[in-house]
Amino acid sequence: MKINILGRTGPRSLKGKSISSMNALKHGAYSKTEILPHEDASERKRLQREIYKALRPQSAVEENLADQMIDSLWASERFKLRVAMRQENIFSQLAPSTLAELIGVRVDYRPYAPDYLKEPNTKFAKKDLKLPLQRYRLYLDLCKNSKGIANYQTVFVRYQLLFEGVHEFIGNDYGTPFLLSTGAGLEVAWQQRSKKVEEVLLEYAASIWYMIHFDELRPQIRHWMASWFFLDRVGRKDSDYQDDLVVKELNRYKSLLDTFIKFRKAQVEGSPLVDQVKRKSETNQRNEIPNSDSESST
Repeated sequence: MKINILGRTGPRSLKGKSISSMNALKHGAYSKTEILPHEDASERKRLQREIYKALRPQSAVEENLADQMIDSLWASERFKLRVAMRQENIFSQLAPSTLAELIGVRVDYRPYAPDYLKEPNTKFAKKDLKLPLQRYRLYLDLCKNSKGIANYQTVFVRYQLLFEGVHEFIGNDYGTPFLLSTGAGLEVAWQQRSKKVEEVLLEYAASIWYMIHFDELRPQIRHWMASWFFLDRVGRKDSDYQDDLVVKELNRYKSLLDTFIKFRKAQVEGSPLVDQVKRKSETNQRNEIPNSDSESST
């Protein structure tokens, strides 16, 4: 059962999901208020409908157990959201260039590490890599045979495919297009700035290198991101605390469901267990909201 306590609309990014509204709370999972300001009341009602539809409670005791299961699932989602926010915060502090250094990318390519380097599930279709691969090979050839020349217009024809890639890559970022409007060569301003040409060539080459080699880099990226996350969490007991609370609430839900099933069965069989379950249900309801002062702060 998928639960989205923030609702189905609005920003997809965690950063846009009312993080600030949670700062004034401790963690809110045991709040006496069923719906916190950042949560979606309609999603809570949907969860309630689905639980009631699945269990079809036939007595006040069964309704009580069903309601406690709803509370438990809702609380676990609150904790999961906080864990996800913590993870996003941890990884936001990992700069792409730092990750590039960790995975051993050549030094001159590290400053141009793309943001998607921190998204190891990023995929590039093979057909989309054919042209970048051709252009990167031309770049390597240029570095080997022509780098450092005074005017790159003199080798334009030989490396035209590479220069066209640079032209598309930088656009008007430098105030002047890289190529003439006719496509016949470099703009005059660029012909006179060979060092700048080499800089943009390096930046472009680095950008396509990451694309071409991303499949090879992916295992190392995952390894170092996991290491980064672990090292950050060593000094953050709150992260482990939130994980434990998710497990605790899910276990509570399973226990309540087991109690519900046993109660239903006992009712059918006329077992004395019914009275025991009633007492247990009432006790759980009284104890489900612990003292919030004892919970950890954000």
